[in-house]
Amino acid sequence: MPLHSAKTLYRGQIISAGELQQLKDNIGGVYSVNAFFSSSTNSNVALTFQTGAFGKPYFECVLFEILVDNKTDSKWKVSFADIHDVSFNKDEGEV
Repeated sequence: MPLHSAKTLYRGQIISAGELQQLKDNIGGVYSVNAFFSSSTNSNVALTFQTGAFGKPYFECVLFEILVDNKTDSKWKVSFADIHDVSFNKDEGEV
């Protein structure tokens, strides 16, 4: 992945209904993650990580669509690494 390219990544996750509402209230804002946030270049792979919420009240399955754009003039800098070639599951397109 070139250093200064835009890339769309995906992350499937189960989150609480309250957290989902906070995200909806912040559409267009910044979502900062200060922990490891595994994602994939393949949305179908990301969808497989949404399992387990069915039948659990107050939890929702979500698919994050993440646009990573590291232009040099951008206000926000994003750290990420394409690790698909060293990942245990090389076909997941893990980033």
